[in-house]
Amino acid sequence: MSKRLVTEQPQKLSKNTLVLPHGLRFKVDFYKSKVFRIGVSERKLACNARILGCDVGSFPFNYLGVLVGANMNLIKNWKLKV
Repeated sequence: MSKRLVTEQPQKLSKNTLVLPHGLRFKVDFYKSKVFRIGVSERKLACNARILGCDVGSFPFNYLGVLVGANMNLIKNWKLKV
């Protein structure tokens, strides 16, 4: 599952091409993707997710078996979760 961070208003050009404000272009399967909120209101994030056709994610999230966004100084966050 692909996860992307959107901090500014994205511009959707085609079904699977996203152009960010700095001119970067990349192809993404938006229906498999999630966007996360850092310094953006929940309402704006939900609006952007709806425009892109993806889900809203929350922290911490699991990436390759490691919790991203969790306090990794705690033993409980290093236990394997299946």
